[in-house]
Amino acid sequence: MSKNVYDVLISVLVISLVYFTIAWVRFFIFVVDNDHWLAQEDFYLSPITLGYVITLLTVILASLLSKGKSNKTKYKIWGTLLIIPISFPLAYSIGMSYARIEEKPWGALLMLFVFPIILLIGLVLFFVGVFMKEE
Repeated sequence: MSKNVYDVLISVLVISLVYFTIAWVRFFIFVVDNDHWLAQEDFYLSPITLGYVITLLTVILASLLSKGKSNKTKYKIWGTLLIIPISFPLAYSIGMSYARIEEKPWGALLMLFVFPIILLIGLVLFFVGVFMKEE
């Protein structure tokens, strides 16, 4: 892959990731306080779908960013991206999907168990990358 195509692909992924994340956060602000100036429900995808889209875009971005890097750098990239943009949207989407499938609202509490697990996996990956010896 040439450098220009790589740069364009990374730019498109980051811009779309930021766009979907802002739409997802605006929905949550709307749920908490619908009089807030940022709170709008003008996006036509459900927050569950947005969570899965954010996760998918972040995984693609992480795989592109870690391509051709050392193992130490790969651990840092994947750990950072698991901690920040993957853990909460994925946990929310899994929990809400389970609650919708089971038709029990208490099923959404599954996200409270999934979120720390993904967060801890990200922390472990990040710290392995930080403290790993260079090859």
